[in-house]
Amino acid sequence: MAVALAPACTAAMRWMRQNRCMSVPPCHAITRAGAPSSGRWARTGRRWLAGLLLACSVWLAPLSGASAWQDAATPVSEPAPWAPRSGDAWVDETLEDMNAYAARHRDAFVDELARYQEAPRALVEEALSGGAMPGDVYYACAAAQALGRPCRELLETAGDEGWAARVRSVDADGAEAALLRVKRGIVDSYARWARPVRLDTTSRRSNRAR
Repeated sequence: MAVALAPACTAAMRWMRQNRCMSVPPCHAITRAGAPSSGRWARTGRRWLAGLLLACSVWLAPLSGASAWQDAATPVSEPAPWAPRSGDAWVDETLEDMNAYAARHRDAFVDELARYQEAPRALVEEALSGGAMPGDVYYACAAAQALGRPCRELLETAGDEGWAARVRSVDADGAEAALLRVKRGIVDSYARWARPVRLDTTSRRSNRAR
């Protein structure tokens, strides 16, 4: 049925466009197709055209509905969740908390990096305004300070594999010691922000040893 209706529907719509007849019934333009302007032929033509259009609408409705259902059923890809992948679960968790802190206290966050992580204030502002996550900016500048490198160098390190790999690509020998220094620095930053932080075993032991 659908196969048989397809060419008829196409022809009917083409005829209606050519004759400027987009409302049936009535459709007086049918007289321009060669039928008498009144009488049985005009009435028959109008009924035929109206019936054909009704059949076309019935045939097309399921197709359009199926298309809409397919569009709705097509899964929308979600962006991957942010994950710093520093190589330490506690650091990753705390950096994620920094994202929330910096969203509410941006000036205090920027001051911390500029004053205590030796990061150029303009660089930090530029990175945050460009869409960088605060946790990424903090880790880049803190790890750079631990390695004796410029913060910009780590911020511009290419790759999506996470901070552990990115730091190793800059200084493989100093990566582990840099991670420990970053952990101690995070505890100090939270103390200056007067923000509670849960200490893990390593950071707790490191704090006692200071």
